[in-house]
Amino acid sequence: MLKKAKERGADTFELFSNSPMWWMLKSHNTAGGPCDEKNPLNVAACLSTTDNLRRNMFGAQAHYLTEVWKHAAENWGIKFNTIAPFNEPRANWWQENNHQEGCHFKIQTQSNFVQVLHDALAQKGILKEASISASDENGLAGDHPAFMHLGLFNKAYHSYQKLLHENTARFVDQVNVHSYAWQYYCSSFHAHKVSDDGQHRNYDSIFVRDEFRRLTSGKLRFMSEYGRGHMPPSGYPHPMDDFTGLQLARVIILDVKWLQPSMWATWQMMDRSSSWGLIKGSPTQRSVDGATGGFFVYAQFTRHVRPGMKILETNPYPSESTSHHIDPAEDDDMTLVALSADKIVVVVGPTWPQGYKGWDAERGSKGRRFKVDLQAFQASGEAQVWCTYTGDIVLRKSKVSGEREPNNFKLSKGDYRQWRKTKYQKVNPVKLDGSTLPIDLPTDTVCTYEVPRA
Repeated sequence: MLKKAKERGADTFELFSNSPMWWMLKSHNTAGGPCDEKNPLNVAACLSTTDNLRRNMFGAQAHYLTEVWKHAAENWGIKFNTIAPFNEPRANWWQENNHQEGCHFKIQTQSNFVQVLHDALAQKGILKEASISASDENGLAGDHPAFMHLGLFNKAYHSYQKLLHENTARFVDQVNVHSYAWQYYCSSFHAHKVSDDGQHRNYDSIFVRDEFRRLTSGKLRFMSEYGRGHMPPSGYPHPMDDFTGLQLARVIILDVKWLQPSMWATWQMMDRSSSWGLIKGSPTQRSVDGATGGFFVYAQFTRHVRPGMKILETNPYPSESTSHHIDPAEDDDMTLVALSADKIVVVVGPTWPQGYKGWDAERGSKGRRFKVDLQAFQASGEAQVWCTYTGDIVLRKSKVSGEREPNNFKLSKGDYRQWRKTKYQKVNPVKLDGSTLPIDLPTDTVCTYEVPRA
């Protein structure tokens, strides 16, 4: 798969580890460590919060990772740009009965292992070719005192803060982080007293990205995982699934504008759950059911915002603003503008209806009408436009799994062709009014405008 990806133009590769080998672990189980506390939300049978990699195996794990790197370079022609030794290392769900591999690393342990891995890279003479990326924690949050009791959300901040304190951040060339923070947005608590619209009108969603961006200043940032898929009942008032891709669009725009990563990646292209993957399918069963709404929403970004483009700052950052009450709705945080030598790309994302106090994507989005002044960038002519409409995605409960599924996988060929006509389709061009681009976004829609530069 790596070779095929390289043949098709992939030029950035990362070697990452979910868990060390079983015999390196205290539990002898790559799913995680022993249960040491009960889970109050019943998301998993139990929780594990202790280091699972044996201290005398740090060197063996570093040797294992670096030898895999060398083998790939020498035998596959694949040179991994970075090695990521952790995956959500401070998560407490890496326990022995888990259905996914994972390993818990406390903050100090992460710092200690980064030092060992750096030394292994240097000893084998590959330090100039392979750098370390860390820590791939699952949630962002700033250092605001109000976030302290939300342990899930300040992991990334405090893990990197520890690397700085221990002087091991100098061995990390790339900072990886996941953009999971769903639960925060449906809690009753908020650090800043502004209206909550679920990662749109909530000031906190911008604040945490701005805080982490400032903390990691001078480093490359990689938003290495995000998804909004089905989760077991967890005590929250709304479902976590995003079958439309509307929430995906919102998070991409928020991350790119406020976190400023050099790369952004979804959880995975294919998953057996239609809300986790961009394509519903099972590699194990060798089956593909089809593309999800999120697949087409993702295309609104990936086919137009290309490597090397400059992302324009269209909003003040909280840390750079004199106002303590920035309203993202007024500052229009759901518009992304990218610039290349010959064109301007404007991706217009969805916004919630005013007064909406939930956060799930099923309520759809409202239409938007505004203008973008592009005079400073020599815009001219007319914009080519591509749009994805998601209002025709209808949910039905599966008789087999009991989970909700979108209707598009069961449509007849004729009905599917009709459904497909509203997904990533080129629509009529929009003529500029001088150098001003008029935007008229329908409800439940994401649109991308490409404007030529004179």
